[in-house]
Order: sequence, then structure tokens, then C-alpha cells
Amino acid sequence: MSNNTPLQTVMTLEDLIARLNGLIPVAKNYNFEGQNGQEGFIEGVMTSVEMVKRVLEWEKERANLGL
Repeated sequence: MSNNTPLQTVMTLEDLIARLNGLIPVAKNYNFEGQNGQEGFIEGVMTSVEMVKRVLEWEKERANLGL
């Protein structure tokens, strides 16, 4: 359990989204090896961003409700 306030949690999630999005341009310049390569990595990052955005929406609602 985190000791963060709802506002701190929201700010942390927003920062995480920005950092994840920052990986995409870097990945486009990197030669990935493996099963899914570069496209798979970028798709995974984009999926992660969408998941964090959902949690962010929920946390913003909690913050607005004072939970």
C-alpha cells in the first residue's frame, strides 16, 4: 500500500505515461532481434500506455471524490 496522496498518484501515473511514450521514438531507432522485434516492442509499450491511462482515469475519479 502506498502512502501517496491521490494527487501524488495521479502525477506519478502521468509521469509514467510520458516516460513510456518516450520509449517509442527510441525504439524506432533501435534494431530489435527476436520474435516480434521492433513492432512488437512498440505495440507492447502502446498497450502499457493504454492500461496506465485507464488506471489514471480511475485515480482521478478517486481524487475528485476524496477517497
